[in-house]
Amino acid sequence: MKILVTGATGFIGRHLVRHLVASHHTVRAMVRPTSNTQALPSDLEWVYATLDDHHALQQAVDGVDAVIHLASLLKVPWKPEFHDVNVNGTRRLLEVCAHRSTPPIFIFVSSLAAAGTALDAKGRREDEIPMPVSIYGRAKRAAEAIVDDYAHCVPCSIIRPPMVFGPGDPASLPLFQSTARGIHLVPRWAPMRVSSIFVLDLCAAIEQVTLSGVRRTGRCGDGTGKGIYFAASDEVVTYAEFGHRVGAAAGRHRVRVIRLPSWISFLGACLSELWARLRDRRHVLNRDKWREATAGDWTCSAERLKTELGWHTQYSLNESLSLTAQSYAKAGVLRMRGTQERPGDA
Repeated sequence: MKILVTGATGFIGRHLVRHLVASHHTVRAMVRPTSNTQALPSDLEWVYATLDDHHALQQAVDGVDAVIHLASLLKVPWKPEFHDVNVNGTRRLLEVCAHRSTPPIFIFVSSLAAAGTALDAKGRREDEIPMPVSIYGRAKRAAEAIVDDYAHCVPCSIIRPPMVFGPGDPASLPLFQSTARGIHLVPRWAPMRVSSIFVLDLCAAIEQVTLSGVRRTGRCGDGTGKGIYFAASDEVVTYAEFGHRVGAAAGRHRVRVIRLPSWISFLGACLSELWARLRDRRHVLNRDKWREATAGDWTCSAERLKTELGWHTQYSLNESLSLTAQSYAKAGVLRMRGTQERPGDA
């Protein structure tokens, strides 16, 4: 299969193109003219395009069998282009696909944030009404609605991963660094359960949905969430326990969990966002991320993906955290402490 991957130089994109090439697909990587492509395989087709360049998008989708749309703008929800890239960019790409004589399969990689926090102990499921709590979540949900607008003429599926981590992930690095020093901050008093997925398991899920996933049929209103898939590990832990396991992966035998009152974590988010705005930089901690972090349990069920497509994770949580920590240590950005351990219950 010939597959176009947008956002190919991003954290997930880099892993996805390697996975697809290893699976003997022909991969066309869509990157910005200013993108650093050194980390990508050499045996790719390249197309330089942005989501606001209609002619370049036409060239990008020409002759491909499928489009996997990863490109998005993160960590700067206060910028005007945040909505334009994440929502209007999806519309422009779908419009180009729809004008092909044979439209390609379109896979939109969304987020659990588009659905919202869990409604019960079973975690979010695809047939539940989405209730995003953040600007980022609402942008992803708006993009999903655009996918539905084109589902009558473009075969589309949606994947919603929860927290994604793995080798080379810049967003998870501060968590690994702090737990390696023995400190793990929890942004609220109440326990918070989280789902997660290792990036290599997510890549396998994306490929499986591309090859054989059920497609959306527009806003049919049947309440089934047809053509939507959560991709997550079966292992659900509290955020405090997650910190213990990250620390163990980094060789830290004891990790002190510090639960912050919500007002203190909010103040930290405000200061972090102010610093990011003043320096015109992206930063993982901001008020929008705080809204997500304190909203409730971020859990979901991947039962549909397993039942319909036979997908399952290849790595346990401990194994995937260990591989991630080792990658940071190899890159010289994480100092491993002592000998790794298998953490007990927290």
